[in-house]
Amino acid sequence: MRSLCTRQRWISARNEVYRERRDLCLASLRRLGLAVDTPQAAFYIWFRVPAGYDSLQFHTYILEQAHVSTTPGHIYGANGEGWLRISLVANTARLQEALGRLEKLVG
Repeated sequence: MRSLCTRQRWISARNEVYRERRDLCLASLRRLGLAVDTPQAAFYIWFRVPAGYDSLQFHTYILEQAHVSTTPGHIYGANGEGWLRISLVANTARLQEALGRLEKLVG
């Protein structure tokens, strides 16, 4: 059985990976002028869709044009409309690739 100290190091290392991905995603979305708050403890980020779109329309647009998958907020109920959710669980290189495609499309 691993010691408590070993388990805690693993958790700290994992949390650092997610913090890095979160910060990468936040910077990219903010460069695009999208409204986004910094989540304190989540492996996904919510951001506002641009004016003129609803969540499904913007999700479909970036999926079809940039091949970047997000989750349209409307599937979470009325309060999710107008928002998209992007996951931080893909590896960092894959997330960077997706954000680069999103920036080319929207930027």
